[in-house]
Amino acid sequence: MAGIGFSLNRLFQKKGMLNLCRAYAYAGAVAIGPMVMGVCLLLGISFVSQVAGMAQHDREIMNCMLTYSLLVSLFVTSFMNMILTRYISDMLYEGKKERVMPSFYGALAVMLPCCFVVYGIVLLFAGIPPVYWIVSMWFALTMIVVWTQMNYLSALKDYRAIAMGFGASMLTGFLLALVLAFVGYGTVLSLMFCVILSYGIMSIWYYVLMLGYFPHGEGSPFTYLQWFDKCRALALTGVCVNLGLYGHLVIMYFGPLHKKIMGLFFAAPSYDIPSLTAFFSILITTISFVTSVEVRFYPEYRQYYSLYNDGGSIKDIEAAEDRMVEVLSRELSYCGYRQIISTILFIVFGGFIMDILPLGMMDLGKV
Repeated sequence: MAGIGFSLNRLFQKKGMLNLCRAYAYAGAVAIGPMVMGVCLLLGISFVSQVAGMAQHDREIMNCMLTYSLLVSLFVTSFMNMILTRYISDMLYEGKKERVMPSFYGALAVMLPCCFVVYGIVLLFAGIPPVYWIVSMWFALTMIVVWTQMNYLSALKDYRAIAMGFGASMLTGFLLALVLAFVGYGTVLSLMFCVILSYGIMSIWYYVLMLGYFPHGEGSPFTYLQWFDKCRALALTGVCVNLGLYGHLVIMYFGPLHKKIMGLFFAAPSYDIPSLTAFFSILITTISFVTSVEVRFYPEYRQYYSLYNDGGSIKDIEAAEDRMVEVLSRELSYCGYRQIISTILFIVFGGFIMDILPLGMMDLGKV
């Protein structure tokens, strides 16, 4: 989230409820905008499949193709994401921007073949038609490119262009899906193509932004691999984070709540919607955490390290450290309180909201 602190500080310093709402809206757009818009696209595609009159079994197959491909892409990139982030940060700190873009090519050169081999073996024995194999693999490889680009985009600080790229690509895919549904071509393959097209446009948009900020580069594209020796704990952390976030879904797909869709494609419809609701329940805390870090904690952090690096007195450094720790403790407590409140609200009203939304993924009355 580096770089949004100055904008947030300006917005939070302005008086009035409207300016406060603008500040939180800006933080939300940066922190959770891509996630919310991505979920909205997938829900929109699910809604379009119902409008197109697609059979329930076909909709379940499409959901499995989307879910499996997303999970595989997240798992593959989890080994690299934090290492790449650290490498990019180090290169920018050392003033070696020309070393950044080669790492992007090198990371893709490692991850794309790994995904193709591993996921290809799974799909080969999944018992699905070859054309579904191709589309699922295509989507997974596209998502690996997008997830990798996310590591580089925060350095650009051009959040308006990033948000515009995300919004334009998502809207393009959804509108195309609607058109295909109304003209009678709302099939599994056509709707999957719309999703792939959306993220394909996004990846091209982001690549252009990256080229506009980073030099074309020099040096080996695999230099970043040395950071696995320096910071190997980061690679393990990235894997564990993704396992914690999404591992429970895989467990449920092969647990007592599972439903066999086709071949090795399983789902747990009675678990998917509660999981999605749980993800949305943390969005308020995510926004709160971003504003707390950038607006309240970072100034104290900057003051402490400024005194430490510029030869401040021991007394001033200790006082700055105490203020920094106090602010951090207070803001983390506030985040915890907000999460408790939002969780209670989702528990109380979540079931009612899920009942009235035309998600078409499950029958809540049977749960």
